[in-house]
Order: sequence, then C-alpha cells, then structure tokens
Amino acid sequence: MSTRPWQSSARGSRCSKPSATRSSASRPAWVGAAGLSVHPLEPAGDDDDAAIRGSAEQIANALRTFREGGFSQVDLMLSPGTVEAIDALAPVVETLRAE
Repeated sequence: MSTRPWQSSARGSRCSKPSATRSSASRPAWVGAAGLSVHPLEPAGDDDDAAIRGSAEQIANALRTFREGGFSQVDLMLSPGTVEAIDALAPVVETLRAE
C-alpha cells in the first residue's frame, strides 16, 4: 500500500487527502469520486507511483480512508488486469460490504 493512498495515479490526477479527524458534522455529504490505481498482487511498499498495494486488509484500510473522507465513489484501476488480480480483490470487496 502506498504511504499516500489519497493520491491517485489515474490520468496523473490527485485528489485531496481525506481527513479522518474532521467531525462527521463538518464533513460534506458527498466529496465526489476518486480514481485509484490498485496493485493487489504486489506487496505493500513505499513506491513513488501512489498505487495502493498490499494484503486484502491493507487495501481495504486504504479504501476506508476515502469513505471516511466523504468520498461516495472510488473507481479502481487494477494492475495487472488479470483474473488473478480480480480474485485477489474479492476479499477486499467482501470485507467492505460487510461493514
């Protein structure tokens, strides 16, 4: 997982860092969507490309920061675009849906 999960490498754009410290009353009801590069088959690390990497739990934690920051949608760009990467992301989706 990137040390900066709020940075999107999609199309060179970056979104604002979500703030988990703001009270829910001060959070906007909707911030928008974030395009995120996710590499579920790679270990977590401090790579400079801001992609989210790591275990299913690490990826879920990174995605939670966006939800806590008020984002209503995240668009995930998987790398590599393989069945194995999709399968590796399944536990992330199951974990987040259960919450």
